[in-house]
Amino acid sequence: MKNGFGEQLSLLNRELTRLGAICKGAVALAAKSRICGDHAVNIAKWVDFSVVGKHKGGA
Repeated sequence: MKNGFGEQLSLLNRELTRLGAICKGAVALAAKSRICGDHAVNIAKWVDFSVVGKHKGGA
């Protein structure tokens, strides 16, 4: 049987591993959101170009 300190270390290890997995998921979601935002900006630029007939700032 583990002593109290060993049990606390095991619990800490499990919790840190769980929190690490949550952080990894959050970072992955943020990266996907950024890519999605980049695509939305590109689509908006194409829509603007199709309506106006030139790129913003172009001649």
